[in-house]
Amino acid sequence: MTNSGKRKREPTWGDVKTRLGDIEHGGLVRLIADLYAASSDNRAFLYARFALGGDPLGYAGKEMTFTSYVHVGEPEFNKHKFGLLYVSEHEGRLFHQKYLFQAVYRTADGRWAGCEDSNTWLPPQSARHVKPEMVAFWPPVLFDTRKMTMAERTGRAQSS
Repeated sequence: MTNSGKRKREPTWGDVKTRLGDIEHGGLVRLIADLYAASSDNRAFLYARFALGGDPLGYAGKEMTFTSYVHVGEPEFNKHKFGLLYVSEHEGRLFHQKYLFQAVYRTADGRWAGCEDSNTWLPPQSARHVKPEMVAFWPPVLFDTRKMTMAERTGRAQSS
């Protein structure tokens, strides 16, 4: 409590972002180095964020067996040839993170991309604000929207 009896407000991301704007490049590198050294979770995050860790579970390009607890209907990932499926390992077994899946398609330049908002399944506190960009897919990605409601057309495209 302050002298006036009011609680001091908690800092927000906006406060941190303002301070980060005042730090020169070398200072940012030192800050990230400190975060890297502080915990294995931070290191894992940085490896994933900068695509340095490759495949943490060792399954890239391989078939995997996992348990999925989708309680209603066919799992969304069964409806697509390729997808980003979120799994975790517990006691030597792989588990699909409930309902976390995004269909992905090959782009004209050989990368992979999806056609939906990457925040669709994330809780608000985890959402990242990524500016959408036009992507050329090869082969072209098409969705038949004739039988979709307006709400479906403006929602997740691949649920058709």
